[in-house]
Amino acid sequence: MHTRFFISAFLLALAACTSAAPGEPIESAPTPLIFWHAAREADAETLNALIADFNKTQPTLRVRAEAKSSENELLRQTVAAIALNQPPDFILASSRTLAEFARADALVALDAFIADPGIGLLESERGDFLPGSLDAGRVRDQFVAFPFDTRAVALYYNADLLKAARADAPPRTWDAFSSAARATTKGNAHGWAMSANAFTFYAMLYSRGGNGASETHAQFGDDAGIKTLQMLAALARGGAAYLADNSEIGRSDFAHGNVALWFDTTDHLAAITEAMTRAGAHFQWSIAPVPQNDPSKPVVALLGSSIAIFKTRDERARAAWQCARWLAQAEQIARWARATNSIPTRLSARALLAPHLATNPNLQRLNDGFGNPAPIGRALPSIKHAAQIDLAIAEMWRAVATGADITTALNTATTRVNRLLGQIP
Repeated sequence: MHTRFFISAFLLALAACTSAAPGEPIESAPTPLIFWHAAREADAETLNALIADFNKTQPTLRVRAEAKSSENELLRQTVAAIALNQPPDFILASSRTLAEFARADALVALDAFIADPGIGLLESERGDFLPGSLDAGRVRDQFVAFPFDTRAVALYYNADLLKAARADAPPRTWDAFSSAARATTKGNAHGWAMSANAFTFYAMLYSRGGNGASETHAQFGDDAGIKTLQMLAALARGGAAYLADNSEIGRSDFAHGNVALWFDTTDHLAAITEAMTRAGAHFQWSIAPVPQNDPSKPVVALLGSSIAIFKTRDERARAAWQCARWLAQAEQIARWARATNSIPTRLSARALLAPHLATNPNLQRLNDGFGNPAPIGRALPSIKHAAQIDLAIAEMWRAVATGADITTALNTATTRVNRLLGQIP
């Protein structure tokens, strides 16, 4: 009897302490949203600052950003969370990571949000995105990823070596590239240090109007693929190109002024700048889109990370979209590009970046190389077994560069890829 009395009294007292007075509004706590990413160090700090500013604009939402140690760890933890039906609300990840989640039917199709008259994108806003960057977020004809952090495969070039050889700086076509590689191969200097990797090979294919691979079969045996292999074989055979043992050695050779031409992703701008500082190098250099069949309409291979929303509850997905849309506005994209040297996903962000170009040489290089005309972006193939397919392409490149017959190497790689994709038992 006494026990029941004390419990009843306690509950009444608790209710008195927590209940609002008659007529007094009850304030609800902001809806918490979980946002996972794998940004590191300074990039993570910038992303956290952006999320904090978004939270200030949203009294009913509170986004909490959680950094994972790497893209692989982000993938591993998210797969586990999906299995437990406890995924984050949204995520920033590479297109290939997001494609894995899309194939598992774990992502919200963004088409309805993009078209929504209240919270979607106006036609003028869609036209403000870097050409091709929105379409890069499609998987099986649905938008599942929203562009934010945009990188690309680029041509790094030593302007001093090219000018001394009376070559185009930068070479805009593949014929000009081959001529420049030969002209700058003198003494201890080489024209082109090759890093045999699939990302660069895809960029070369795209620039020639080719493709890499579909969901069902290899596509790099077309005219674009054959001409690319013929070019690298000829330059290697003539001594104007050589295979670097790894990417770090290739970057170091470029940073020391021993190589005129080098292909790499734009997110290595800072690494090359630091390598040049360590080497005491002072030559003029910059970046440009990879050489093209049509330099007036450059096509580049896009990398980087996009935002995707997981299937939870409709209201949470809608709230996550509001944050994704805010992050991709020109003001936020300009802040991100200024801090990370990413390619501005929004064309209008360039005007906001203009005052900072004089004090940020790498931002200036990005603006010069990818500003006018704005390149058309194409995503890397996000198909099953993508990593193994990348390896097959890299091995084909190395084989051809070291003297293997082009047709034999191409057939070997094609068979290997088609077997991975289920076309060959």
